[in-house]
Amino acid sequence: MQSADNGKIAAGAQGSLVCVLDTDRSRVTGEAAASVPFDWREDGCVNGRTQYGLDAGIWTRVFVPGDEEAVSVNRFDPKTREYRMERYLLDRNAMERARAARAEYEAPACGTGQQAAADLGARQAGVLSLIPERPNERLVYKCDTAAASGAR
Repeated sequence: MQSADNGKIAAGAQGSLVCVLDTDRSRVTGEAAASVPFDWREDGCVNGRTQYGLDAGIWTRVFVPGDEEAVSVNRFDPKTREYRMERYLLDRNAMERARAARAEYEAPACGTGQQAAADLGARQAGVLSLIPERPNERLVYKCDTAAASGAR
């Protein structure tokens, strides 16, 4: 049996999922999608193109766009099938520091292996250390297989 915090998931939890917004557990400040298609692979690849990092058993991807003043932190827990999107609105100086921290590493392509996912997880810590404790917006989604959710 695998340990609960190693990020591995049962085969049934991989594949095409549909994640539905849980409005009771979310803090929505803008427009939020009611559902999100989410194709998950056991190696942390999302939608065939975005590699998530694994750190302390948590799959995370940190986004620091160059054209807005917010950092987004997306997390997925394969065991509970919870997908969380958190946005942190930062002032100009904080965004400059976050962009500099993000420029320190290159996110790996999907399929580069468990070690690359672990390295990404560790490297994202620099950005995560610069954001406030609480996000301005939190979107919590509950995911299920596309067939179980009735999606087409």
